[in-house]
Amino acid sequence: NASPIADMTAMLLALGASLDLEGAGANRTIPLEEFFLSYKKTALAPGERIARIVLPAGPVLFNFEKSAKRARLDIATVNTALAVTMAADGTVARARWSAGGIAPVPLRLPDLEALLTGRKPSAALAREAGSLAMASGAPIGDVRGSAGYRRRLMERLAWAHFIRLWPALKLDEELMP
Repeated sequence: NASPIADMTAMLLALGASLDLEGAGANRTIPLEEFFLSYKKTALAPGERIARIVLPAGPVLFNFEKSAKRARLDIATVNTALAVTMAADGTVARARWSAGGIAPVPLRLPDLEALLTGRKPSAALAREAGSLAMASGAPIGDVRGSAGYRRRLMERLAWAHFIRLWPALKLDEELMP
């Protein structure tokens, strides 16, 4: 239904998914981030259908975070996913970060991706990412939370990515004392 807060969409965006579309006239492939045009409007042409979801191969560290009133079967207030490839020296070689619930469509967050690339995970980097995440998108307020609440969630979920992806760093002790 092209929901801007669908859990799977955030995951697939972070993982670099593309869609193989089949239609009466021709077949085409489109990156998932180009599929969502506006609120619940997609790039599907009349008569087209999604034939396949294609994920690139390769090892990645992946984490998905969601904030909702209930843990399961609930519409998210905000969700976010992060997929990273690490270099041999411990720096982030590549990052793909996505979020839902902060715009009319699910978003990739290229500013956050650029912030991580070439850097080693640390509490200081997590705080920078949290601040940048708070400024991402243009969240609105609704029954699930105000725009300010969603921004704060983006910060905390950014920290959660660092805590879960790099547990050996024990960042939870530094970020959430």
